[in-house]
Amino acid sequence: MGLRVEAGDAPDASVTRVPDTSEWLVLAALLHDIGKPATAADGHFIGHAEVGARMAADVLQRLRWSAAAVATVALLIREHMFQFRPAWTDAAAPRDSSWKWLWTA
Repeated sequence: MGLRVEAGDAPDASVTRVPDTSEWLVLAALLHDIGKPATAADGHFIGHAEVGARMAADVLQRLRWSAAAVATVALLIREHMFQFRPAWTDAAAPRDSSWKWLWTA
């Protein structure tokens, strides 16, 4: 089951179905700052990505999402503050096994 997109809503009218894993991306987008209230101090939210990843995992487990969905959403939330540097070579970009699904999609 994937999210349905109407042709008029998509940036490219040829897109009519979003892959199932996009639901995980939507969950990550909705929950990515869930850790901010727990880490708020002096106008900063240091560590909110790590705290938010744990909180989101707990929420998704209670809602009985699959282990793969929980792990992927938590990874996306934990890493959402990552800053890519255009000067990096392909060898320097992080491509560990936890990101394998992204490179093969």
